[in-house]
This record gives sequence, C-alpha cells and structure tokens, in this order.
Amino acid sequence: MCDGGQFFPDSPWELFAPLAKARFPGVRSEPGVYGLRVKAPGEVNLEEVIARYKWTRFFTAMKELEISSGELFKDTGLADNYHWKKFSATIGSEKAEARFDRIRKIKIHDRELPCRVPYIGSSSDLRRRFNELAYGGHTANHPIWALLLAKWELAGCGRMGLLAG
Repeated sequence: MCDGGQFFPDSPWELFAPLAKARFPGVRSEPGVYGLRVKAPGEVNLEEVIARYKWTRFFTAMKELEISSGELFKDTGLADNYHWKKFSATIGSEKAEARFDRIRKIKIHDRELPCRVPYIGSSSDLRRRFNELAYGGHTANHPIWALLLAKWELAGCGRMGLLAG
C-alpha cells in the first residue's frame, strides 16, 4: 500500500485540521516537500462529498459574489465582461468544478484506499504553503475542504531542506 512512508521516511504525519488550527507550529519558512495522507476516510460516496460541499454557504456565497461583481462592474460602466472569478485562480468556483475531479479519482474499496496519499507537492516556503492548503491560495483547496467537511481525517507532513540549492 502507498502510505507516504517512502516519501517522508523520518517525518511524522500529524492530523491536518488541528495543525492548521494551531497555525502549523514547528513548520518553518524553508524550502521542502509536503504531503497529505488519508488517516481515515469519512463519507465514501465521493459524489455525495462533492455535493455536500457545493451546498455550503461558503461555496454558494462565492458563486454569488462572482455573479454580483460582474453585474456591478457592468452597471457602473467599469467593464462589460469582468467579474471576480478572475481574481483568484485557485479558489474561484469555476476552478473548483475542475478540481472536484481530484476527489473523483480517489480509489476506494470497502472503505480501504490502495493509496492513502492524495497529494504531494513542493514549495520554497513550507509554512506559507501549509497555510495556503488550509485557508486558500492552493489549487487543492476545494477538494481538501470537501473531504474535511465529509469527516475525512487528513494528515500532513513536511520535509525541509530537500529543495535547498
């Protein structure tokens, strides 16, 4: 089974939500690689995971902001075809729709996952990147938020120094 140990052999995996709530203590602003691992799946109907997230006040408010900003810019004469979905390449709802395919690609059989590591990345600043994973600014935000909302337990791990030149 792919559990991430081969990528992070000496690094501890810690539950992601409590780490984020504590603002990632011990994660330094240094280059490195990071990953997310599923400790335990929550809701296993992946379409239900996506649907539940899309009905949150956050997601519906974001879509409304995109529509209403376009109306405002048109009504004020500032722009005919511009709205705030263009302000963020990572958290706009249009991007979210494409990112939900990441959830659909998760393989799960009888609550077991053949690979528990849905994401590995690298960054020039691990502390900044973990904050982006939690609060916005990362392409995986919507899938992460949807899984957490569906009671999936995700663990994070970072390994510093691997990208230093």
